[in-house]
Amino acid sequence: MNNDLTYRKDFRLLELGASQNAPMPDGDLEDQMCFLALRSLYTDLRAGHVLRDRASKERKMLQNSYRLARCRHMQQIASYKQYQFNILAAGDDLSRILKGVRCGMSYKELFTTATHSLGKLLGEDVTYQAVLAEIRGREANEET
Repeated sequence: MNNDLTYRKDFRLLELGASQNAPMPDGDLEDQMCFLALRSLYTDLRAGHVLRDRASKERKMLQNSYRLARCRHMQQIASYKQYQFNILAAGDDLSRILKGVRCGMSYKELFTTATHSLGKLLGEDVTYQAVLAEIRGREANEET
């Protein structure tokens, strides 16, 4: 809900500037594109190139497109942050693997740690779980 309020405030500020023919603001591309579209819409409305009804519909379309663009932008930022976190976590695993090699960690432990690290980088856990299940299955077969 907080993001929705922020987007509405930002849209209103962009619209205010555009309606007053202010210079384009600094900011993200979606802010600037929305501002230019709104400014063009207000210019066309004042010049009589579009009727108020059509301008109102186009304004709503711009508002919806702007909201969607902002949501996508926030999702991209969140994905990028998660990716950076995963890289750091995988770096910790690499240190653990190197220490394990030096300290005589078993190949099984090294392999599972490496598989887990790759899963972190790729943002998935399925392969790691499949490797663990396969290893457990082999170990169970060797015991019998």
